[in-house]
Amino acid sequence: MFVEALRLDASSVDAALGKARALVGTGKFTEMRELIGSLRPGLGSNKAYLAQMHDVLSRASELEGRMSDAILELEMSTRLSPSRVQ
Repeated sequence: MFVEALRLDASSVDAALGKARALVGTGKFTEMRELIGSLRPGLGSNKAYLAQMHDVLSRASELEGRMSDAILELEMSTRLSPSRVQ
């Protein structure tokens, strides 16, 4: 679904972040980081998108067993968008 959305609109941040989440879910961390790396410059100062990006990176770090990095990424996400905390 996200791949198709990106094919139709390569500039869709929502689709790119969705694909990044899917890549984390399938254990494709390197591919996810490459996608995030190419996406990051286009996010500018959009706090909602930046928070989502850090959330994805946090989940990846957690699954890789890098808990310190996971916590730092989650803290960044929370600072950028406190309302995301549940």
